[in-house]
Amino acid sequence: MKNEYALITGASSGIGKELVNLFAKDGINVILVARREEILEQIKKDIQSKYNVDVIVLPHDLSKVEECDEIFKETNSQGLNVKYLINNAGYGYRSSFVDSDFAKQEALINVNLNSLMRLTHLYGKVMRENKDGHILNVSSVASYLAGPYMSTYFAVKAYVKSFSEAIYEELKPHNVYVSCLCPGPVKTGFEKASNLESTSMFKTFKPMSASKCAAIAYKGMMKKKCIINCGVFVKLGSLGTRFVSRRFTRKLAIKSNRAPEDK
Repeated sequence: MKNEYALITGASSGIGKELVNLFAKDGINVILVARREEILEQIKKDIQSKYNVDVIVLPHDLSKVEECDEIFKETNSQGLNVKYLINNAGYGYRSSFVDSDFAKQEALINVNLNSLMRLTHLYGKVMRENKDGHILNVSSVASYLAGPYMSTYFAVKAYVKSFSEAIYEELKPHNVYVSCLCPGPVKTGFEKASNLESTSMFKTFKPMSASKCAAIAYKGMMKKKCIINCGVFVKLGSLGTRFVSRRFTRKLAIKSNRAPEDK
C-alpha cells in the first residue's frame, strides 16, 4: 500500500461518501472528515471489508475553521501523504437574507468557503513542494447566477468556482491540478437540510444520483479538468447564462428558490 491518501470532507453521505468508494476501489487510501464519528466508523468498516486500503477517521466540525489546522496537524503527525484533497463539505440555507439567522449564514460561509480555502492553503502548499497533487472543490450550478432566497449560498459557490479557476493556473506549473465540480440538483438529502423541499427546484429538475455525480467528478479530476459541469442541465445552463440577461437569471432563481411561505 502506497503512502498516498485522499482526504475527503463531507464524507459521511452523498457525493462525499460515493467518492470515498471510488478512491478505495482504485486502491487509494482514504481519510474521512465529517462531524458524525459513528457514521464515519461504519463507512470505514464497510470500506475495509471490500477493499485493501487504509481508512482514517477524523471527526471535525468545519463550521469551526480552526479545526482545519487540527486536521492538518493530525495527518502530519501520522505521516500521511495527502495527494488528493476533496473539499466536498457543504450545505445550503434558504431564507430571505434580512429575515435569516445571521449565525447560520456565518456557519454556512465557514463550511462552504472558509474551511475549503484553509485546507487548500495548507495542503496545496505541501503538494506544490512535492510537485504532485489534486484538489477537487465542490461548487454548484448556483455559481453561474445570483440566487434570491439563497443569496449567501449562491455567492459562496460563485467564489469557489472563481477561486478554483485562479489557483488552477497558479499550481498547474507545479504538477498540482485544481478541479471545480459544478453539479445541479443531486439526491443527497441537501434539499431537506437546506429547507428546499417546498420549492420548485427539486420538483422541476430531476435530481441526479450521488453515485453518478461522484463518478463524473472523479473522472474529470483524474483527467485534470478545471471545471467539471455535472450533467446536461448544468452544461446547458452554464452556456445559457452567457446569452441571457442577469435580470432574467435572477427571476429564474427566485422562481426556483422561493417557497409559498416566503415573504
